[in-house]
Amino acid sequence: MTAALFTSTALRLNPSDLYEFQDAETGATQARLIEAARVRSPRGTFLTPDQVQTPRLTFALRAPDGSTLMYADRAEHLKLNPVAPQMAFIGPDGTVLGRVEYDSHSTFQGGGRILGTTEQGLNLSPAARLLDANAQPLADLVFEQPPNLDRPTLPDGRDARTVRWIAPNGAHLAERRNGDLHIDNRVTGVWRALIIGSYLAAAFEFHLPIANGDPTETPPEIYPGFTNVHTAYDDFQHGFVEEYSTPTRTRASSAVFRPGVQRAHLEHLYKLIFPVAVAIAAIVLIIRFIT
Repeated sequence: MTAALFTSTALRLNPSDLYEFQDAETGATQARLIEAARVRSPRGTFLTPDQVQTPRLTFALRAPDGSTLMYADRAEHLKLNPVAPQMAFIGPDGTVLGRVEYDSHSTFQGGGRILGTTEQGLNLSPAARLLDANAQPLADLVFEQPPNLDRPTLPDGRDARTVRWIAPNGAHLAERRNGDLHIDNRVTGVWRALIIGSYLAAAFEFHLPIANGDPTETPPEIYPGFTNVHTAYDDFQHGFVEEYSTPTRTRASSAVFRPGVQRAHLEHLYKLIFPVAVAIAAIVLIIRFIT
C-alpha cells in the first residue's frame, strides 16, 4: 500500500466535505469517498414495522488518480439498536481486511469501563474495537470522554474528543487530536489501512453524510463476496434488537420497556390506526351525504 493516503503522517477529513481525505499538514487531497451502494433489508408491511434506521452504506476510497484503494462498508442500522453498527474494510479484490465494532464496549454487552482519567479530568473510555480479518482484536479506540458524556466539538463542527488506538499489548498505534489522525510511523501495511478506516468509522459513528437517494433491496456485487460481508453481524443485531424490545420486570412493575421501545410501538400503532380511522370517517361522510 504505497498510495499517499497510506503514507501520510497526518490525515483529516475535510470539515467542509466529509467525503474528502486531506493531508493534515498540506491540505492536499489524498482520497475521496465515493458512495458505491446503498442497500436495505425489505421494508415492513402494513402489519409489521419497518425496523431500518439507516441503510447499509458502501463507500469506495479512491485515490486522486481514480484507483480504488479499499472499500468502507457500514452495516445496516436498526431503529431500536442504541449501538452504532459495525464497519468492514475491504480490499479492491474483495478481501476482508478487518472491521471496527462498538458492541464489545457497549454497556449492553458488559462494557462501559473507565481505564483512568487524564490531567484534565477526562475519562479514558474504550468505545470501539478494531478487529482483523479473523475477528481477532488489533486495537481498542479509547476516547477521552467528559464525565457528563458530552461530545464537545471543534469550531469546524468535528468531534473534539481525543481518541487513542491502543493495541492489546498496550502499544500506542495512533491518535486523533483536534480532529486530525496521527499514525505511528512504525505502523504499516494493512494495519495502517485499518486505522484510517476506523478513523472514518469514528467520524461517521451516527452522523453520516448521506446524499439524496433511495436504497435498493437487491444487493449489487460491488466486490466479490459483497452480499455476505455483514451476515453474521446482521444476525447478531436482529437478535439484540429482539432482546432489547422485550420488557423487563422490576419490583415496581411487571413490564418495563427500555428507551425508545414504547415510542416505536406507539408509532407503529398510529400507522395501523390512522388509515383505518380515515377510511371510517370517509364512509361516515358518504353515508351522511347520501342520506
